[in-house]
Amino acid sequence: MFGLGTREYVALAVLAVAAVMGYLFFDPTSAENNTGDKRPTVSLGIPVTSTPVIPPTPTPEPVHTLAQPKAQWYLVYYEKGVSGSDVKSGEGFVDGLDFDIADRPFLDFKPDAWSMQLSNSLAVEAGHNRFVLEVDGEAKVWIDGALVAQAANGDAPVKLPVEFEHKAGNAGLVIEVRDTGGPVRLRWSN
Repeated sequence: MFGLGTREYVALAVLAVAAVMGYLFFDPTSAENNTGDKRPTVSLGIPVTSTPVIPPTPTPEPVHTLAQPKAQWYLVYYEKGVSGSDVKSGEGFVDGLDFDIADRPFLDFKPDAWSMQLSNSLAVEAGHNRFVLEVDGEAKVWIDGALVAQAANGDAPVKLPVEFEHKAGNAGLVIEVRDTGGPVRLRWSN
């Protein structure tokens, strides 16, 4: 017997019904709210109100690396007085920051009981400015009277990054290095 039986006719009928239902389900023109748009849509049952907007990533502000000023530095030496306060002991001008003092700058100073303060004017750009000092000794850095960096005296020279915000123009720079033990070093290091 090679003819089609009841089982075969039932199977073909089920396939035909499944094909018609599949066509109705996936046919974009038979949607309930057809607006004439011929693009197929798939609904997951979640209403979509809008496409999420990803906020733009802010562009980082550039950092302006400052070079050592060309003008001479005003230098003042201080000794620790009997009362414990600093006493001005000498002043003058130097061409750049390149100090490597093993013990003391003058023979009449007591070791580990003196400091030096240097000041100059920096030409800065608007925004974030930066320079690096190499220091050995207790160091503090002020820009326009505001303390912006400091380092404690350690066992070896350290790189002290100095970063600050400023508007364009000139900024007053003051650097103080105090000898609290061991050698004193101060260099501009970019």
